[in-house]
Amino acid sequence: MDFNDLRHVGYLGQLSHLLHVNLSHNRLGSVNLLWEAVWGTQLPLVVKLTLSHNQLVSLAGLSACRNLRRLDVRHNLLTDLSCLAEVARMPALESLQLVGNPLCRLLAPAYRLSTV
Repeated sequence: MDFNDLRHVGYLGQLSHLLHVNLSHNRLGSVNLLWEAVWGTQLPLVVKLTLSHNQLVSLAGLSACRNLRRLDVRHNLLTDLSCLAEVARMPALESLQLVGNPLCRLLAPAYRLSTV
């Protein structure tokens, strides 16, 4: 579903057995409604979520995903460190990719140490 100029993906709730979801290179601005209304209860098996190259300003709602292991949010519009609090509540998360977000410039050069 990458490179499709998508702004919302409510229809994904019908695909309850997805493990890997790639929504990169679209125009998604928020994952809050997307995750809580659709994925949090209807897509419980997702372990890898790629949301790079979108227009995300927040990661609110993603903590509802208890099985997510890999999250790629590179090259979005994340500016606030509070979004990291959301991913800190994700018990299975093993990999978080943030490169290319404005918040990385705020933390440079040690943003990796700050997020780990």
